[in-house]
Amino acid sequence: MLSITDLIFNESAVFYKFKEGKSNFSRYEITTIIRQALGGNSTNYLKEYKVEKTFDGKNICYSTRVFKYRTIPSFIDKDSDIEILEERYGFLLIVEYNGYVILTKKGSKSSEDFADKVEKIDYSTLQNCFINANTAFQKFTMHNIDGSDSAIRSKKLEAINLQEGLSILGLNKYVLSSLRFSDTQDVYSLGLNTSRVNNFGTKVDIDTYLKWCIKIIDIITLYSGESTYLSVFAEVAKYTEEYDHLKPSSILFDFGELIGLIENGSIIRTYYKDRNGNEIEIPLVRHLKSLQLSLDISNSDDTYMIQNGIDNKLSVSMNKTGIKIDGGYTRNIYIVWANDNKEQRLLHYINTNECYNLYFEEIEFVYRFRKLFKDSKLLHSVNEFLKVFVPCPELEQCRTEKGRITTESTSFDNDSVFGFVEEKFMDEFDEFICDDLGKEWADHIGINENENRIAFYAEKADENRMGESISASAFQEVVSQAQKNLGNLTPTENQLDNNTLIWNNLYILNGNISQITRMRKGTRDNAISHWKSAERHPNIRLETNIVVNFISLNCLRQCFDDILNNRNNRYKNQALQILWLISSLDSAAKEARAAIHIYCRP
Repeated sequence: MLSITDLIFNESAVFYKFKEGKSNFSRYEITTIIRQALGGNSTNYLKEYKVEKTFDGKNICYSTRVFKYRTIPSFIDKDSDIEILEERYGFLLIVEYNGYVILTKKGSKSSEDFADKVEKIDYSTLQNCFINANTAFQKFTMHNIDGSDSAIRSKKLEAINLQEGLSILGLNKYVLSSLRFSDTQDVYSLGLNTSRVNNFGTKVDIDTYLKWCIKIIDIITLYSGESTYLSVFAEVAKYTEEYDHLKPSSILFDFGELIGLIENGSIIRTYYKDRNGNEIEIPLVRHLKSLQLSLDISNSDDTYMIQNGIDNKLSVSMNKTGIKIDGGYTRNIYIVWANDNKEQRLLHYINTNECYNLYFEEIEFVYRFRKLFKDSKLLHSVNEFLKVFVPCPELEQCRTEKGRITTESTSFDNDSVFGFVEEKFMDEFDEFICDDLGKEWADHIGINENENRIAFYAEKADENRMGESISASAFQEVVSQAQKNLGNLTPTENQLDNNTLIWNNLYILNGNISQITRMRKGTRDNAISHWKSAERHPNIRLETNIVVNFISLNCLRQCFDDILNNRNNRYKNQALQILWLISSLDSAAKEARAAIHIYCRP
């Protein structure tokens, strides 16, 4: 007969805290939770409920089931008429100690009764409670809270000790989702969004496992809120205290991990279930990629609708306890897991795994991993961010982006943004190139040999918005262009040789082969030679410049002044979006060691 002493466990589990007003499970609650988790299709080999143990005067109890169940193999279609089932073994172990619950399992489902009675460990507590003077950070997995489409969504960094070599510059724009670290005795990994703690080592018996649970909970409960090195990351705010005045303004979905699970075969089916129960296969990856944009949110009768081209009922639902995503078409999309052939609603996956950043009219807040994060520096940095704007009266006369291009054109029109850029900046460089269209790195590129200077110019005009003083949607497009090409300021030699082949050609627009040479100044050979020389120089000067005709600096200043002084302004939402975009570009440019300038109307 199988006994609990026959089992061995990894020191790895998901940790929860009982919700307010509750400190433990009753025997009835435990049996209900285990019954829900196992379903009806299982044979039990071990069954123990509310077994109490005492270690060093500390009382702890556990409940467990070991079971056998039958399931369709992952390589057989669940709708197949072939009746082949494979036998698998699983277990469920629930530990209760000092108002906390520790869960480890294999082969069981989630339980609604369990989820209703517990909550994950506070993000800030779990992030900081293990950290001390001897901690060496080996791995960080970080997610960006910036709202730009082209911002780097996530990063994974590894080193013997990241604290010794990682610059803290820009880390306040990132949320840690997981980390691995060591102290003098142990190596841990933490899943901050899942509340999982893992202690690397050999498998242990039940008594050693229970002592480990006591140790971890004692560490969590003794944490008193002091700052650690990890406090440089995005600051956690209390959602319940801010809820009443939060108004969603935009959302940025992050489906990178989900798409990876589909592409590597961990998810074997994706389908839409119609009202008759018919399962219709769909290209889910394509749908997900079309949603991975910064999407506006409209408010109608306190319903926050996400503007998109896939699901006209996709919305944000807010209440005092948290936020979730709901939908119409999306609600009936399912994914099927390879390991157990179980289906899961796409929306359940999105809400459980928090696959989005939610932004608010209250610009300093962003919601991620079921937590509200605050960038308290953002509004206080307005004056610094405004310094990157350079007013140019000439842009008042620029009506178009490129002007009228004909087969006889030898230059861009004077009243175009392209023409303005060449007139104002070309003399500063030895080589000046029009790189527009194709696999462009910029609309114009300038190279100065003596100054070891490489400058990109991203340019945009919007004839439809010439009467406006601020346009966030048009600005987002040009910021995305500039941001995604920051890495191309220092390309490899192969990239430089291949991507510059068109520089000896004439400029072509809408099928018209003009007489405008792409090498507006200098030669391609010299441009490549000087660029490579600058890259080798330790004091290389890199620039990303944005030139637009649809932003007025004076109007932007007035708008932020009104915001900071709680006055109404018709451009408030546009200005706040622009602030997030500049903040995102600034963070990315600092990592690329590039300076930023934004040339606009006065």
